[in-house]
Amino acid sequence: LAAMALGLFGLPKCSMVVGPGNAYVVEAKRQLFARFGVGIDLVAGPTETCVIAHGTDVDARLIAVDLASQAEHGATSPCWLV
Repeated sequence: LAAMALGLFGLPKCSMVVGPGNAYVVEAKRQLFARFGVGIDLVAGPTETCVIAHGTDVDARLIAVDLASQAEHGATSPCWLV
């Protein structure tokens, strides 16, 4: 994130860093905003996800990807399948 935000290693400097991430990404965004004035979308906290799958026409692969993408954020971001 710092390389993009500050224009390091030959990369052009960006004006804003956006998108989700784990606790390390959130802290990096917070520090870039506070120390260097880099624009950020928000400082997101932990979230919970619950997928309710009902019926026989559910896409199991899509549900698995949704749950896995949330679970990768760590123990503070639980996910459930009902």
